[in-house]
Amino acid sequence: MALVSLPVGDHDPKPGTRVVDAAARAWYLATVGDRRVRGWKEGGAFRALVTRSERVDLEALSLLVRGK
Repeated sequence: MALVSLPVGDHDPKPGTRVVDAAARAWYLATVGDRRVRGWKEGGAFRALVTRSERVDLEALSLLVRGK
């Protein structure tokens, strides 16, 4: 498992679906290919835990999160 940290500055990660859980934590869901990645915004970064088995294309995730 690895912690991915992508700079987003003051903006919320885009695109993605913002979900608030019962503990009032905000999560962002991004779909990369056939994988869904759940992450959170901390300071000026989007952070997500991914495993090798998920085979997430980190370059594609980076572009999605930054809204490009």
